[in-house]
Amino acid sequence: MLQELVNHNEDLRKLRDEGYELDAIGGYLVIHHIPYVANEDGTPTAKNNGKLVATLNLSGNNLNKPFDHTAYFIGQRPCNIDGSIISGLINNSNKQNLGNGLVVDHYLSNKPVGGKENSYYEKIKRYESIISKPAEYLDRNLTAKTFKPIRPDNNASPFNYIDTMSSRYEIQAISDKLKNDKVAIIGLGGTGSYVLDFIAKTPVKEIHLFDGDIFCTHNAYRAPGSPSFETLNKKQFKTEYFENIYSNMRSGIISHSEHLTCDNIDQLLCGFDFVFVCIDDAKARIFTTEFLGYSNIPFIDTGIGLYVTNNEISGQIRTTCCNDDSFDKIKDYIPPTNTEVDNAYKTNIQIAEINALNAALAVIKWKQFKGFYNMQINNNDYVFSINDMTLNKR
Repeated sequence: MLQELVNHNEDLRKLRDEGYELDAIGGYLVIHHIPYVANEDGTPTAKNNGKLVATLNLSGNNLNKPFDHTAYFIGQRPCNIDGSIISGLINNSNKQNLGNGLVVDHYLSNKPVGGKENSYYEKIKRYESIISKPAEYLDRNLTAKTFKPIRPDNNASPFNYIDTMSSRYEIQAISDKLKNDKVAIIGLGGTGSYVLDFIAKTPVKEIHLFDGDIFCTHNAYRAPGSPSFETLNKKQFKTEYFENIYSNMRSGIISHSEHLTCDNIDQLLCGFDFVFVCIDDAKARIFTTEFLGYSNIPFIDTGIGLYVTNNEISGQIRTTCCNDDSFDKIKDYIPPTNTEVDNAYKTNIQIAEINALNAALAVIKWKQFKGFYNMQINNNDYVFSINDMTLNKR
C-alpha cells in the first residue's frame, strides 16, 4: 500500500525522498524514528524511537488535504531540552488503540499559521520539527531523516528495496522503459561483470548470465567488488558467484554455468530482448554474434585491444551495436581473429577501469536503444582511443 501511495502523492514522495521512514498502517500514516526528549525519571534524555501518526484522508490512492491539524505520538511525553513539557503540542495523553496493532500514547493538537492544514508534507514537517529540535540539540547525531532502505510492497519491482533516487529526480517514467526487458550477458570476465553491475541497477525483469569459467584470483582484479580470500577458495563458477552477489539487491539474476556452443546456443532464442557479448575468444565471438545477428536478436559486442610501447599501455576500446536487422552492416567491425586482445590485456590485471569503460559505453548505447538516453545519430560502431582519449564513430 505504501509504495502505491508514494507513487500517487507528491507530499509522501517528498517526505520519503528527504529520508523520513514512512509507513501506512490501516488508515494512518506513520513516521518512524522521530527524535524527542523524554523526562519521565527527572533526567532529560534524547531518544530516537518516537513515532508520529496522522490520519490519512484518501480518495482511492489519492491523498487529499489533511482532515484537520491533529496528530498522534507514540513514545513518552516530548519535552524541551530542560525537561519541561513542550507547550502547545499535546492535547491529552490518553493511550488509544487505533487498530492493526497501532497503539498511540498522545493526542497532539498544534495549529499551523492561518489555522488550516494545506498538505501532509507541511503538517508532518511542522510536528517533526517541534518534537525533534530539542533532541537534536542534545544529541546532534539524532535525526528523523534516516534514509532507511524500504522494501517494495509487492512483486512488481525486481528490487529488494525501493529505488529512491529515480523518484527523487523524477526519472521513474524514463526508467520504466527498461523494466520488462529480458537481458543476457555472455561472458562474465572484466567487461561482462561490469555490464552486470550496471544492468543490475536497472528495473529489467531478468538478467541471464552465461559463462563456463571458474571465478579465480585474477578475475577479482578486473571485476567490481572485493571478494575475500575464503570466497576465492570456493572456486565457484563466475555465474554463480555473481548471482549470489547481485541477488542481494534484486531478483531475476539467472545463472547458466556453461559456455555457448552449437549444442546449446538455442537458449538465446528464449525471448531475449537484448544480449551483451563480452567474449575475448574470436572464434566464440564470431559464432555467437552471427547466431544473434541472423536470428534478429539485438546485441552489443564489446572488445578491448591493448599493447605495450615505451613501457606504457596503449590501445582502444570497441563497442559494436546490432539492432534488429543491421547485422550485415556491422559484421565487418567484429574482429575475426584474436589480434584485438593481445598479451597486454591477457597479462595486465590492473585495468579494471578499461573494462568498466567498455561496459559503460555498451550499457549507454543499450539505453539509447530503449529511449532512456537521447540518441540523435544512431551509429553502429564506436572506438575509444586510450592514447588521445577520443571516441570515433564508424
